[in-house]
Amino acid sequence: MPLPEPNQRLVHHSNYTKEALIHVRIAYSKNASELFKGRTSVRENLLTVEETTTLGITHASLAAMIESGDGTGLVR
Repeated sequence: MPLPEPNQRLVHHSNYTKEALIHVRIAYSKNASELFKGRTSVRENLLTVEETTTLGITHASLAAMIESGDGTGLVR
């Protein structure tokens, strides 16, 4: 899936009668905590902090992936 235009992404959801405009930007390594909050707060395909740690995904490893260019994220 291609990245959205900088700072904008249209989100369509069946519960909304109108389109919602959400501003997003590329994540920096300092945003690892925000990315974890989002990842561990979803209802579908939930992974807890403990489960991600078991998989070797931590705040530090996520920040390192973003810093190295091996990973990309988007934050609001």
